[in-house]
Amino acid sequence: MDNQVFNINGTDKKLLKKVLKLAFMLNPYRKAEAWKIDKEKGLVLFWSKEKDTTAFVEPLDAKGVFGFVWDFLNSEEALKIDLKDWDRNLEDDGFDGSTDRGWRVYTERWGRIGKGNSEYDSYNYSFLAITPCYAWYGK
Repeated sequence: MDNQVFNINGTDKKLLKKVLKLAFMLNPYRKAEAWKIDKEKGLVLFWSKEKDTTAFVEPLDAKGVFGFVWDFLNSEEALKIDLKDWDRNLEDDGFDGSTDRGWRVYTERWGRIGKGNSEYDSYNYSFLAITPCYAWYGK
């Protein structure tokens, strides 16, 4: 499906496993063959190797990629992702509530992930991105 929409955030590790399983079910290839860290988008997964991506030793399904995703979300590299809009930490803006670190799993236009700030110039073989985000809890 070319107009696929997928966008789920949360903080729970068990939920992330289920979300990845669902996201991989929507991917007609059902496997991730490569990955890339994009400072605007987060960890981008690819169903086929593309320029400037790193191949997994073998193609991974949702269960196989989960540990890699979880390690990324808890890495120093994840702290360097430029969080915007609904992903950012509102406490930095004087939010009258609290926040907690979490994650967001998503696609963009055409079921792909845009390069950098673009939604229109996408990675051709991308099918999913995972970014750190903040959960917002108002009073």
